[in-house]
Amino acid sequence: MIQELIHTVVSTFRVILHSRIPTCFRPGYTGKGKCLKILGNGKSLNENVFQPASQIDYMVVNRHILSGTYKEIQPLFYVIADPFFLENPAGLDILKRINEQTTWKMYLCLPYSRRNKKRLKSHISNPYISLQFYNVCKFRGIKRIAYFLYNRQLSMPVVQNVLVACLMLGIYMRYSRIELYGVEHTWTRYLSVGEDNLVYLENPHFFDKEKVEARPLKDIQLIEEYPFYLILENYARMFKSYWEIKKYLKFTKLPIDIINKTKGSYIDAFKRS
Repeated sequence: MIQELIHTVVSTFRVILHSRIPTCFRPGYTGKGKCLKILGNGKSLNENVFQPASQIDYMVVNRHILSGTYKEIQPLFYVIADPFFLENPAGLDILKRINEQTTWKMYLCLPYSRRNKKRLKSHISNPYISLQFYNVCKFRGIKRIAYFLYNRQLSMPVVQNVLVACLMLGIYMRYSRIELYGVEHTWTRYLSVGEDNLVYLENPHFFDKEKVEARPLKDIQLIEEYPFYLILENYARMFKSYWEIKKYLKFTKLPIDIINKTKGSYIDAFKRS
């Protein structure tokens, strides 16, 4: 109990210091009575056909701009969570493509920080794109306080994967139904350790033009080293966030259904269809 109180106090100060108060995510949009289709980057996305419809909004992530479907579905939301897209030349090229190829009203959503806000203004000049920033500061401690902060968009479960942010944004906008596509999350199936003691990952995406070969995961993540135990810890943190979202919805009794439409997905927190 004492430890939980300590975590609560520390986390509360962290939220005060690092979150934008009041919340910075204000698209002025409600999804009540509509369906939000979140499209991940998994290879299974190619098994689906998506078309614009009046009661459906699309939310895409990360490198979706590299696909041929981007202009066809004209997503209303584009969500990015990884600092890679603001700190690496290849990531900045993705932002450049989004800026150049978007010809419809769209919300580009990224984690809030003064640094991110300043950087984005120099990379996104498209009048069709509205920049929206969301708070990602994690909270550890008393659950009722955590859910209070979630309700006010001041915190969210650990954003170990962009899908966590997508789900919370969909909840913020009160979509009645949220469907998940292309979110296999089956990376553990493709992990291996080479004779060089490096962890390798074969990581196919729906927009790949050629067969993907296994690469050292540390090179994919652009870090010095990435030991197996740390990889599994990060995966566990990601799946735990999905269960945290499930518990949050149960506690708040919000009338929101999350349906995982991805065949073979390893996400076990949400209903499948």
